[in-house]
Amino acid sequence: MSYKLSIIGSAGIPAAYGGFETLVEHLVRNAPLKKSGLKIVVYCSGSSEEIEYEGAKLRYINLNPNGISSILYDIVSMIKSGLDKSNCLLILGCSGALFIPIYKIFFKGKVVTNVDGIEWRREKWSWLPSKFLKFSEYLAVRFSDEIIADNEAVANYIKNEYMCKSNVIPYGGDHIDILSVSENRDLTTNHSQKYFLGICRIEPENNIKMILNAFSKVSETNLVFIGNWDKSEYGNSLRKEFQNYKNINLLDPIYDHDKLNFYRKNSIGYVHGHSAGGTNPSLVEAMFYSDFILCFDCDFNRITTDEKADYFANTSDLIELIKKPYNKSNKQSLLHKIALQRYNWASVSQAYFKLLR
Repeated sequence: MSYKLSIIGSAGIPAAYGGFETLVEHLVRNAPLKKSGLKIVVYCSGSSEEIEYEGAKLRYINLNPNGISSILYDIVSMIKSGLDKSNCLLILGCSGALFIPIYKIFFKGKVVTNVDGIEWRREKWSWLPSKFLKFSEYLAVRFSDEIIADNEAVANYIKNEYMCKSNVIPYGGDHIDILSVSENRDLTTNHSQKYFLGICRIEPENNIKMILNAFSKVSETNLVFIGNWDKSEYGNSLRKEFQNYKNINLLDPIYDHDKLNFYRKNSIGYVHGHSAGGTNPSLVEAMFYSDFILCFDCDFNRITTDEKADYFANTSDLIELIKKPYNKSNKQSLLHKIALQRYNWASVSQAYFKLLR
């Protein structure tokens, strides 16, 4: 007997960049398609004709999956999946959650929602978008059949805020462990000295200014920071302020996995400033390759790293950690062991499909 699963809320696959896209790609690759009669439809952003990828059907919606248009993108995807008589919807994020109660009236499919951290708390949102996101979160929790949280801290928040139990399923990161890294002489020449690495969206709650301030005061230690600097006034102002420091190299987003992994492999360690969200994919990936991880001190990051990283709460703390002599110890092997056990796509996919049937 066939069972149709629709996945909604990602930009689509094959994954070029982004946590949800990488999640969807690995769910599709690890799906028990032939054995169980499972049929997967992934809703993607674009205007292409329907195609097949790794056994799943890719169905395109000609709308932007990000920003305010993500609301309509998710709603249209839900309507199409309902009309297609999907047995189950996996909804990634709460953008279109205001339609979930309506969906439940007109269609019979099971609804499973990954709430994607505590989005409404992010500093980038003004009052009205923040309130809308909070209301969307409430609707997702109230009307979904199952809720997925990617971190115990998010699960605790949902329990305390809504008196609702959620299923904790993190992201995987072992795709990083098996990717090859080619020798690139240009990169080697440009970064012959050891450096710390940072990779993230350039947003205030990621404490990027704190990180850049700290490294600007420790000129003997290099930092390579990769992000979308030109996408906001905040990013542009940071680049203007810190681009002339000789030990700080601010790079635009890198979508070439081989090139990105070169930077990962050759870094001293990873600096992670995220203060919002849940289990951040970039931190999970760092646990597979970094000798040392410096994290902003919050529940999400301590839970993800199982208290085995080093933590900072302000610029002074980070300066002390940067100056600390880093000799290889068993700390990195512990982080790698945790990552292999907890953040592998096989077990993540198994947990998802257990909920999605």
